[in-house]
Amino acid sequence: MSQAVFYITSVALVMVALSPGNVYPVTHSIGAQMAFLFGSLSCIAGYRITSGPMKSISLVSGLVSLSVYVAGSAGALSVLGPGGIERMIFYPIFLWEICFGGYLLNHHYVREDG
Repeated sequence: MSQAVFYITSVALVMVALSPGNVYPVTHSIGAQMAFLFGSLSCIAGYRITSGPMKSISLVSGLVSLSVYVAGSAGALSVLGPGGIERMIFYPIFLWEICFGGYLLNHHYVREDG
């Protein structure tokens, strides 16, 4: 399950990167919505596969991003404007990705098949 969330997040980020909002607004918007939702779910899924302080970082960043996404979709944060809401959603995900990459570089995993 968690691998699927990571894959969907990756595809969504590629959609956003390859379709600028001023050229392909529909594709960019769909990719951005997917990246926001599945990116925050990736952070939460990272909670299950990490340990130590990274476990807390994963949960907090995922919940903050997801709660801002829900509040922004409901119009509760209209004072920030669309760009401000996007940043409040994506910055926790982006910072988590950096921390998660460092976490993975620091840990050695032994794959057990079967």
